[in-house]
Amino acid sequence: GRNWVPTPGLPADGDGHIKLLDHVAVCVEGGRLGEYADYYRDAYGFSRYSSEYVDTGGQAMDSIVVRSSSERVTITLVAPDPGKDGGQLDAFLERNGGPGVQHLAFLVEDIIAAVRDCREGGVEFLTTPAAYYERLADTFQEGRYGIAELQEAQVLADHDEWGQLLQLFSRSPYERNTLFYELIQRLGSRGFGSSNIRALYEAVQRDRLSAG
Repeated sequence: GRNWVPTPGLPADGDGHIKLLDHVAVCVEGGRLGEYADYYRDAYGFSRYSSEYVDTGGQAMDSIVVRSSSERVTITLVAPDPGKDGGQLDAFLERNGGPGVQHLAFLVEDIIAAVRDCREGGVEFLTTPAAYYERLADTFQEGRYGIAELQEAQVLADHDEWGQLLQLFSRSPYERNTLFYELIQRLGSRGFGSSNIRALYEAVQRDRLSAG
């Protein structure tokens, strides 16, 4: 709507970039993912849209996407696998003092322009290694954007049976290093960039190590 308060560093919708809140990601405790999904079903009438388990080696993330009957409200519930080593989601839960909103994903109509304006406004984004774009060349079909353009902006790309999805994640601008933001552009895709989960994990891990 027109009455939302602009997030620090992100362009307001008057700039023509942010169209709406695409989804909200909520991090919950490991082993309780189904319980929370059932709560959204019973309390709000949400239904399960999709689920995914992503194993990154020593760590793993489980997720369930729930959506309102109008399909206008989407919540992505994420949780660490309690059988794996403590990782980024466990660190979030500790820093946050329990479950809470991990990130907000804002839908934009031109992610390259939105990223440029956000960077000029002081937003810091996670970086992506060149090897990601070398692998991307095997699967990405250039159209509105080319791989070189995506790499320059550090944007991640995914696709599903409906089309392409482009996304980029910010660093958390807050002292506790909890809530962060995502810019997302949908060129037909209905998914959430599942093939980029590993790239996101690796980017956050590099960021944690570089911060000491």
